[in-house]
Amino acid sequence: MKMERNNFSPSQNTEIAISQLERTMQASIALMKRLRRQRKRFGGSAAPKKDGQEIAKSERALHLPN
Repeated sequence: MKMERNNFSPSQNTEIAISQLERTMQASIALMKRLRRQRKRFGGSAAPKKDGQEIAKSERALHLPN
């Protein structure tokens, strides 16, 4: 038996999930660009060591609230 769907608008949960995915994607792209710049600046794979504050900042950029 085939059921018809009358409501074609996305639910509120879907909108929240899409918003979170967009933010995660933007943060990931920004992080990749920054790493690419650092790699070019410091040559090859010899990336500079991160201090605790810089690590925390990059982790916060990828953190999503529940």
